[in-house]
Amino acid sequence: PPLSSTGTPLRVPGELFVLSRKHMEFELNIDGMITLEGEGEVILTSARLVLVNTKSYPMWFAFDIPLALMSQDTFEQPVFGANYLQGTVQPLYGLIPGKATFKIWFMHGGCTKFLGGYRKIMENLQKSMKGQVVSHIDPGSVEKLESAYADPNDPTVIFVNQPPESNQNTHMPVSYTHLRAHETSLHLVCRLLLEKKKTK
Repeated sequence: PPLSSTGTPLRVPGELFVLSRKHMEFELNIDGMITLEGEGEVILTSARLVLVNTKSYPMWFAFDIPLALMSQDTFEQPVFGANYLQGTVQPLYGLIPGKATFKIWFMHGGCTKFLGGYRKIMENLQKSMKGQVVSHIDPGSVEKLESAYADPNDPTVIFVNQPPESNQNTHMPVSYTHLRAHETSLHLVCRLLLEKKKTK
């Protein structure tokens, strides 16, 4: 996904940024590709998990995990080592050659706030995909997560203020691919928005 000059993923119309967690480590195993490793920030929105790689001289800057295409997600708490979230995500419109498995390690602090927000978003998504009525997610409900899942040991940050929806100063200013998301009364729709590079 495109990033702003500050390294924040661009928010698209209808998408809400919910949580941000820094000092994370992640690993991606994509069918038909090499394993990608990184460290940095994980951002949870109403439609996706975004892994932002802040490692020095990275092979890749960011990776989208659309929540609607995710499966087999579990939170593991090993006796030795950091807690981690893992799962599988299907390719979106063939942008990667095959499905990807991921692991996201929480290297510092607790996880109560992050997991509370994550499970709330996933619960709403699963209900909407079944045609069930869901509680509306808006900036006000995002702010309430701070008190609902209070944990002084969890460094997760709640997005009290939403980032702007557009920013032309990106790492890929001319041509990029990103996920656009919006909610309806029945379901959450994830679709691909392709911006083709103009040639003169």
